[in-house]
Amino acid sequence: MIQEQSKVDTRIKLFSPTISKKPDSYIDIIGIELTDDYTRIDFVVYPDTKTYVSGWWVQINKNSFIRPTGTTQKLKLVKAVNIPYAPKKYMFSSRTSCLPYTLYFPAIPKTTTHIDIIEKEVRNGSYFNFYGVSVLKTKIPIHIPIN
Repeated sequence: MIQEQSKVDTRIKLFSPTISKKPDSYIDIIGIELTDDYTRIDFVVYPDTKTYVSGWWVQINKNSFIRPTGTTQKLKLVKAVNIPYAPKKYMFSSRTSCLPYTLYFPAIPKTTTHIDIIEKEVRNGSYFNFYGVSVLKTKIPIHIPIN
């Protein structure tokens, strides 16, 4: 009799992680998935309804990376889903529209507790840079309301 070996699911999913510093109030990290093969980060970006004007847009830099906080290790962006690479742009159609998107990076070291998500580091730039994003599993239950 041949028995199949079952593969253990080693994914860790984190929702609404704590963040030490984020770029703007109009972008949020929805969740992070950590596996032995990749780091997946889900975002949502939406226009600032108070300052929105026609022509508001977003894009992602192909050279984006993540790094364990406090290190110089750079894990470069592997794939972006639902957001165009610069110089192409996603144009928002109204002040109430939003854009969910996903970025994939190589797997982070297992000992990592916090990461920085860097689109581009420049002084006074308007890039999507997040610092001190917790990748620790939370023991607080998450309640998702059902409409």
